Amino acid sequence: GKEVCESSKLFHLYMYNVRCVDFGSSKDPFLSEVSEFAILFGNELDAEVLSMSMDLYVARAMITKASLAFKGSLDITENQLSSLKKFHVRLMSIVL
Repeated sequence: GKEVCESSKLFHLYMYNVRCVDFGSSKDPFLSEVSEFAILFGNELDAEVLSMSMDLYVARAMITKASLAFKGSLDITENQLSSLKKFHVRLMSIVL
């Protein structure tokens, strides 16, 4: 439609799922709740990066091991990219 004509430049992005595995336990039930997250990059990540994980210290006796898994690539318009950026800013202002 009209949006595609006005914003015909496409951005090729790579999507990665954030995988989290919990180790340990906590009495707080909210700490074991899981949310699905994805990260978009303009470049494909190297296999070495994808093989890494990071320990996130969630509570005194609980660690979450986080890593990335490739989910696919997608093309989005300039307007869609702008909307994604606005959503990200709004989400982070709520979370932080």
